[in-house]
Amino acid sequence: TFARLFASSLSAYLRVSTHVDLISVEQVPYDEYTRSLTSSIINVFSMAPLQGQAILEMEFNIVLAMIDRLLGGPGNMAKSTTVLTEIEQALTESIITRAHHDLRLAWEGVARFSPRSERIETQAQFIQIVPPNDIVVSILFEAKVGDLRGAMSLCIPYVVLKPIAQKFSAQRWFSMGSRKAFGQEAVTIARQIETTSVECVCTLGHAQITVGELVQLDVGDTIVL
Repeated sequence: TFARLFASSLSAYLRVSTHVDLISVEQVPYDEYTRSLTSSIINVFSMAPLQGQAILEMEFNIVLAMIDRLLGGPGNMAKSTTVLTEIEQALTESIITRAHHDLRLAWEGVARFSPRSERIETQAQFIQIVPPNDIVVSILFEAKVGDLRGAMSLCIPYVVLKPIAQKFSAQRWFSMGSRKAFGQEAVTIARQIETTSVECVCTLGHAQITVGELVQLDVGDTIVL
């Protein structure tokens, strides 16, 4: 659900076809998860009222592609360093805010929480949200922005999920889905439509002038349409 919502949100925000696909869900030690990260944007966020922190990670190249699109480019920005400028960091935060919003919507059927960004890093060794041997849920996605593909992931420690673990039973999900699926889909679709940008062009009139008249235009001149 999160992948579908985030893909729709990014498509409207970036004005380019965007796909986010779920690849795998695994339980691994936190140390193993961090060692799998290479060149990435790593966002640490809280999930109040749940205790603890989680991670949203996106490969550096896919974030740069999104930033390039937001700045009017084709989506193929390249950098030799992993240091973000102030403008790039602000745009990255806007993308992360949308991810948090869609994550909250996707989890409404299980638990209500409010994601809040704590910090953004580019080096995994600086992130220590739980001890190295603690078990985390690693959720891997593939994001496609235009023609560029990249990986993104969610890392949620088990200690964060423990208070709501009983809500993950298959029977509960099936019963909830059968009763509420239609209503939730309708609300989600309505929310996405409300934030969709639509280009509107209006012609107020037209006139014909010569090139000579054009180059001689001065302040105060009037062109009658």
